[in-house]
Amino acid sequence: MEKKRTLKCYFIGLILIVLGIIFTNCATTKWYELELDSKEVPNSRIHNLTVLIEGEPELRKQISDFMRNYFDSRKEEMGYCTIDDLTYRIDGNTSATVGLALLFGFTGTISGLLGIPISVTDYSLYATLHIFDSRGDLVQSFQDVNRFTVYGGFYYGGPSQTTKKAGKYYSELLANLLNQVNNDSRIINAKLEAAGPITIENRAAARSKIRGTVITTR
Repeated sequence: MEKKRTLKCYFIGLILIVLGIIFTNCATTKWYELELDSKEVPNSRIHNLTVLIEGEPELRKQISDFMRNYFDSRKEEMGYCTIDDLTYRIDGNTSATVGLALLFGFTGTISGLLGIPISVTDYSLYATLHIFDSRGDLVQSFQDVNRFTVYGGFYYGGPSQTTKKAGKYYSELLANLLNQVNNDSRIINAKLEAAGPITIENRAAARSKIRGTVITTR
């Protein structure tokens, strides 16, 4: 009898593992609805740059607005910056999900009703920032990663909550990149000044050169 009961608990746990995966999928981030936090933007020590961004229109606009809060648009543009490889990876935390699902199986719905999650998903966010002078020559590159965890269960908010967290951690990621830029501001500004400002004459050639450099470095 005890053996049957144990098998039943394991069977329930297995079902809940599947449910955990479903919860995780339901919590998929709506990246086009990200809201980046402008409060995370540090004060710029870099000359004003034109921001070049590719990708989904909604996310591109969010990042452009974020970066505009960093650069002083009243000053002349001395070069360009790109935000590339803005990607994420979902790392399903299988061991944690299995453990929580088995706990749920042994306790029935009590643990879920008490607020204990039944799935855990780790997200890794990546971004690369390139700075180019007015001639399209690469000045410096910066990379960073940020991570956050999403819990699935009865009270954990679903996709909207995941999207909100993603916006927060992407804001931190971009702010971290800009702080790295500030740390090398003297070297970067000196190279930008050596090349001079963006002009009508050098704009097209510079942008073409930048596109080729970005594709090569991916």
